[in-house]
Amino acid sequence: MTQIGEQTQDALRTRKVELVLQQLDSLPTLPAIAVRLLSLTGSADTKIEEVTQLLAGDPSLTGKLLSLVQSAACGARVPVTNIRQAVVMLGFEALRNLVLSVKVFEVFSKPNDQDGDEPSAFNRGEFWKHSLAVATAAEMIAGKLKGKLSAQDAFVCGLLHDIGKVAFDTVMPKSFSRVAEVATLTRGDIAEVEKRIIGLDHAIAGKRLAQAWNLPTMIVQAIWLHGAGPTAIMQGVTDPAIVHVIALADLIARRQHIGYSGNFLFPYDIGLYQGQLGLSDGDIAAVTGSLAEELEKRARAIGLYDVDSKTLYLEAIAQANGELARVNQQLSTQNRRLHSRSACFELVTKLYQRIVPAASPAQLLAEIGRVSHEFLGATQLVLFSQDPDQKVGEVLTFDSASQTHDSFLMQMPPVAGDQRQGRSGGEPIRPATPQLDWLMDRVGPFLNSRNCAYLPLLCGSDPVGGIVWARGEGSTVYSAGGDLLMVSQAWGMTLRTAQVREQQNVLAESLAASNRELGLLQQQLVRAKSLSSVGEMAAGAAHEMNNPLAVMCGRAQLLASKLTDGTLKQDAVSIAQQGQRLSQIITDLMEFAKPEHPKLGQASAAELVAEGVQAAKARAAGAGVKVRVECSPDLPVMHVDARQISNAIAEVVLNAMQATQAAKGSGAAEVLVQTRLDSLDRQVIIQVTDHGTGMSDQTIRHVFSPFYSAKTAGRSRG
Repeated sequence: MTQIGEQTQDALRTRKVELVLQQLDSLPTLPAIAVRLLSLTGSADTKIEEVTQLLAGDPSLTGKLLSLVQSAACGARVPVTNIRQAVVMLGFEALRNLVLSVKVFEVFSKPNDQDGDEPSAFNRGEFWKHSLAVATAAEMIAGKLKGKLSAQDAFVCGLLHDIGKVAFDTVMPKSFSRVAEVATLTRGDIAEVEKRIIGLDHAIAGKRLAQAWNLPTMIVQAIWLHGAGPTAIMQGVTDPAIVHVIALADLIARRQHIGYSGNFLFPYDIGLYQGQLGLSDGDIAAVTGSLAEELEKRARAIGLYDVDSKTLYLEAIAQANGELARVNQQLSTQNRRLHSRSACFELVTKLYQRIVPAASPAQLLAEIGRVSHEFLGATQLVLFSQDPDQKVGEVLTFDSASQTHDSFLMQMPPVAGDQRQGRSGGEPIRPATPQLDWLMDRVGPFLNSRNCAYLPLLCGSDPVGGIVWARGEGSTVYSAGGDLLMVSQAWGMTLRTAQVREQQNVLAESLAASNRELGLLQQQLVRAKSLSSVGEMAAGAAHEMNNPLAVMCGRAQLLASKLTDGTLKQDAVSIAQQGQRLSQIITDLMEFAKPEHPKLGQASAAELVAEGVQAAKARAAGAGVKVRVECSPDLPVMHVDARQISNAIAEVVLNAMQATQAAKGSGAAEVLVQTRLDSLDRQVIIQVTDHGTGMSDQTIRHVFSPFYSAKTAGRSRG
């Protein structure tokens, strides 16, 4: 998807460049007289009369020609009164360059009409002043090269070196006005801005225009490559010297602040071009020192622009002062930003120096409150932790002395859309109300101010906490801007890390507890499986033993009825009794292995207790232990298996009676059975209290184990 998007953008950019070039191709061509004169002066067979006759057809051009010849620049010592004398005096080369300069200026003398009254950011008057200054400087530099380069050619190349800018201003005035505005605001290179906004720079546009006008190759190359740099490889360039001369002249004119070029950068040093051309420091100083005066003479000679050297100096000084003022303002702004950024970095560093790696969210909030109190200029300050995964967050309040005033937990609302950083216009500090009304309702009286500020602590774009404080007077924190946002995000990420770490700790502890419970459950499961196996085996064995046991008991009873010997008769009775006991044990085993399903019915709690106590007394006949029963009058009717409940009560009471009997030496021989109703959960509680010796640790561990008992042989199921 990204590759397709890039291909689409490239196609649109290419189409945009094609449209711009088509508009450049539609620019007005050079007047016929200039085209014809270029052809005549380029031929060795041309006669003076042909040139004279051609020039005579353009009165305006004739006047400028005679004015130039009469100027001191041409050194004329006798009056020149006709065109032929002027042509002879100037020569074909100077004449060609003069006509070309004048006619190009006439083509672009007026900007295109623009909609509305908004002036263009591209000042053509100042631009032509810059172009004429470059032409004059180029002419002077060419004169220092001692015949290596024609001064007239250098002048024309310098005059036309930025013709692409005028072409842009003609075919797309609004777009190029925007280019000039951006270049001025950013103090950058206008060529780079042209590439971003238009699609190509003025060097390419000027080259295409010069080629369309069929200008000499030297002019085309000077327009195209003068910004390529002193060490650039210019393959196919017929005369690199003219390119270096124009580039050097452009640097000198811009450093002199003459006119407007739109380029505020100086990427190349004058000395590099000076070395390429073999010029001395004195040559450069001579050109620089006399440029303003020579520019004034040249402008008056050709009538292209009215230039006063004194005015030029004043304008240059004013522009230089303006540039220095802008640089000073930029440096002041940068200094304020650096100071703010430094303060914010110190704030972040100070917090990290105070906290420990494993700090909890509460500890982190406390340290943030102490560190930020003075920086924010707060009188009272409140911090809160808003964990996105939790509904409850912690709130800490700090007094004017940066001491913790209070801390509490409260319900936190979910992160709302207007709390996100992307919906706040980029400003880190926001009004506390109405965004935090849910918090202000609780802490508003503590802050004691309606003018409270809120700085969210952000993790990405979502708040994970925040700082609310009463605005103090004279605080400069509000100028921190984006630097304070860095603090917000750094602290927010740290707070979120602490929140996640705390959640991980809770999960780890919960997992450990779950593992312990799982181990116990596994042990119980193994035990249950073992008991199940034992129960199945016991049930099978009990079923098989019941028949022979019944025969043994029956025979013993029959034998006892026939024996006359008292001792033998008693032995037979004892055999029958022990057989019955064994039969009861087998029955108990079978009940444990295959317990009966409860037969539920309505039963009185008091009656069940009475039946259980009576059964226990019958089984403990002769124990000599008193059982006292206390029942509350409000006992309800229960829905239970009456037989199982009474048997359970009997077993517990019997155990208490036997324990009390064993401890008669202590002087206590009573068992208390209390029955009451729990008013909270409506449960019937039966409490049996004895005065026995208690249970050992081993007995306590097996208190609910079936068939376990601390008694000697002869015990029941336990």
